Amino acid sequence: QARANIQHTAGATLVQSTWIKTLLNLGKTDCPDLFPHGIPANNHQWAFGMARIIQQLREDISDGCLSIGAVLEKHATELQEPLRWRDLGKLEQMYLANLKTAGFDDPCTVKLAHATAPPRLDGIKKIIMACVPDPSLLALKAIQALSTKIAVEILVMAPRGLQDHFDDWGRPL
Repeated sequence: QARANIQHTAGATLVQSTWIKTLLNLGKTDCPDLFPHGIPANNHQWAFGMARIIQQLREDISDGCLSIGAVLEKHATELQEPLRWRDLGKLEQMYLANLKTAGFDDPCTVKLAHATAPPRLDGIKKIIMACVPDPSLLALKAIQALSTKIAVEILVMAPRGLQDHFDDWGRPL
């Protein structure tokens, strides 16, 4: 099951080129709140740089168990620039559709799905999380999901007398 997903998950080069394609297919006045000065026509250098920035944003927020769409859905009232986020959400949907048309899954989407429902880990009997004082929300979600199937041990580098200063996941309180 996990191998099938990995085989259809887009690699970094395909992700980048799909973003470039998505951005180059935009009209000059598309996404006016994200690109208030318009979109340069047929500018590959601009598309390459913008693709890198947007995908890095997606990777960063996926560590918090979010996609751009989820940020809009869950935090719309808290956003300082909701119209820019709306444009980013449109771009994300266009990118995901382009990637799907090519027959591939988005790595951030796969990563989020695996955190919620991790694939089977045949042969692994225990996970030891050692000296991780601030794991990402994504990592915690995956470890929590896995802890229902296999043993998880949290190791904290601190004297026993300080154990009340850490939560169940080894994070300082």
